[in-house]
This record gives sequence, structure tokens and C-alpha cells, in this order.
Amino acid sequence: MTVVLAVAGVVLGAEYNVLESLSLPRIPVDEGTITTGGLIALAAVVIATLAAAVAGGKTGSHYHRKVDRVGL
Repeated sequence: MTVVLAVAGVVLGAEYNVLESLSLPRIPVDEGTITTGGLIALAAVVIATLAAAVAGGKTGSHYHRKVDRVGL
């Protein structure tokens, strides 16, 4: 469904752009600043997720080594 909607958006272009007709409040910030902030936030989320995954793997490995030593 997403692919179909993406293709429809490319084919139809701005003719049926519903968001263009809305008068939403604008953020008084340059688009380049928003893009840079978004990239920094994305990098932070990816790094935090990776760190949490590594910490969880280490914790699980530690637990299972401990259980294996006891012989359960």
C-alpha cells in the first residue's frame, strides 16, 4: 500500500497536495537547521539503540554464563 501511494504521489505530483491548502503554523527556523537537527537526533537514536542492544546482550551473556556454571 505504501508503494502504491508513493507512486501515486510521484505521478500526480503537487496537483492533489492536500497539505499545501492547509494554513498550518510555520516554525521560524531555516530548513537547513531543521535538517541538521533531525540528522543529529537520528544519529543519537541509532547510537542509543545500539548501546542498549549491546548492554542487553552483555547482560544476557553474563546471566547465561552464570547459569551454565551452576549446571541448571
